[in-house]
Parts: sequence; structure tokens; C-alpha cells
Amino acid sequence: MNYAALLAVLVALGLAFPLLVRLANANGVPQSVSIVAGVLGAIFALAWYLIRQRVNNFRAIAARVELIKKNILEQPENSEKYFDQNEHLGDLLIKINRRREALGVFEQFLMLEQKTGKDLPALEQKIIQLKAHLDEQEL
Repeated sequence: MNYAALLAVLVALGLAFPLLVRLANANGVPQSVSIVAGVLGAIFALAWYLIRQRVNNFRAIAARVELIKKNILEQPENSEKYFDQNEHLGDLLIKINRRREALGVFEQFLMLEQKTGKDLPALEQKIIQLKAHLDEQEL
């Protein structure tokens, strides 16, 4: 999508809005109706833009999740494969609202790290909080 062109169209519409209101008023459309229509149009455009951004963000995170999962399948004993751009797979899953799957990933990662002798109390606390959150949702 060409965002410069979109911005140019929005600027042109913004500058033309007062002229369009006067033109509509001259043709018998009340000024309040024109203003309400313009505001509703602006709200619609903003909503469309925000939804599009969220969908693109979701797709990007989902692609990163799939890449990490593929890397984990290739080397399941390598704890570094659980990360992409310094973000853990579990955290990415939480971002896209897949909490149950994130809990499983965190538990699997914790077991893998404990096998190597590492103690991760922050991760254990995160697992407890995630379990509590999931239990609250089931009620």
C-alpha cells in the first residue's frame, strides 16, 4: 500500500472539506448533516487504518512464531532457538492471545534450562501467573 498517496488523499479531503460543506449547504443540505457525515467518515477511516495495522502486526508475529517453531523442531535441545530478535516464543504467543500454548512453551523451556543446571525464578513466577490467569478465565 502506498502510504504517501493515502496521506495525500487525506490532506486533499481535509482541505476540501470546508468547501464541500459550503457546497452542500448551498444545495439545501444542512451544515450539521455535512459535519456529522464528515466526522463519521473520519472515524471510519481511522478505524479502518487501526484495524489494518493490528492485522498486519498479528500476521507478522504469527510468522515469527512459525519460524521459531520450525527452528525448535530442527534443534529441540538448543534453548537459543526459542528466541527471535531477543523475544521469547512464549511472549510472542501471549501477544497474539495464545496463552495456553505459551504456558506449554514456557514449561518446556524451563525444563530444558533446568536440565542444563540453570535456575530461572522469574520464569517460574511467570508460569504461575499465567496459570492463575488461565484458571480465572475458565471460571
